[in-house]
This record gives sequence, structure tokens and C-alpha cells, in this order.
Amino acid sequence: MQGKKLNFYKIQPENSEHMLILSQIKTETPYLGDLTNYDFQSKGKGITGKNYFVENNGEIIGYIGLSEEIDTSIGKTVSLYYAVRKKYYGKGYGCLILDEITQILKENTLIDCIVANVNNQNTFGIRTIERANFKQVSELSDDEEIQYHKYLR
Repeated sequence: MQGKKLNFYKIQPENSEHMLILSQIKTETPYLGDLTNYDFQSKGKGITGKNYFVENNGEIIGYIGLSEEIDTSIGKTVSLYYAVRKKYYGKGYGCLILDEITQILKENTLIDCIVANVNNQNTFGIRTIERANFKQVSELSDDEEIQYHKYLR
């Protein structure tokens, strides 16, 4: 998938270079857990249900995973998980990734709402998700994570 500035391409679990990069991202981003253990089988028919590397100018700057689309009381919903590689921290890439994937989902799917859970200790993640105009849902947050929603429709 192509955004305005970023390229998103599916992670191939049989590609050892992909798994090495995921391992590096895992050590730099403890809040996501072990990315190399995620299920990378393409479940979704379109954009959702897949995991992607995020590329800018030929460099992998991060990762984004999209859950499969589900029907909820607030409409068609997808959860996202993302990470920015440590050497790209503080350069605005987290917000750019979120903005571009939001636009891609809005233009290419019927998704109504994106859900993101952020660890309460991840102050940079909280700041990034809020700058990307996700709104905190207090009643769905707890002592460990804050849940955020962004409505597309």
C-alpha cells in the first residue's frame, strides 16, 4: 500500500530479513511484546488482518499491524498496533504512520472506527496517539492500558 509519504508492505514470515528486523523492533519497543511470535498469515481479504513494515525513502522506519475487521456496536472496527524503530524516535514518524494508515483505511475500506490500546507507562505512545487525533475512551481503559478510538465516518 502506498500512502502520501510512506509505503506499507506485508511482512513475509518466511523472509529471514523480515524476521530479523521484527526482532530488532521487538527489543526497541517493549510495549508490543514479541513481534516475531505474531501470526503473519493473511487472514483478511483486503487491507485488514495483516502486518506491515513501514518504509520511508527506502528505509524501514517501523511496523504496523491491523486486526481483522469486526462488527461492533459502533460499526465496523479494526485495532491497530504500531512501532517506530528507535533510530527514528522523535522525528514525527509515529504520528505520520497513524495519519497515513487512517487515510488509507478511510479511502479503501468501510471501517467506521480504529481502536488503539496504549500502555499507561508509554508516555511517548500516549502523546503520539493523541496528536494523531485519537480520543481516549475512559470507560474502556484500565490500570494497564488506555483505549483510544478514532472515527472515520
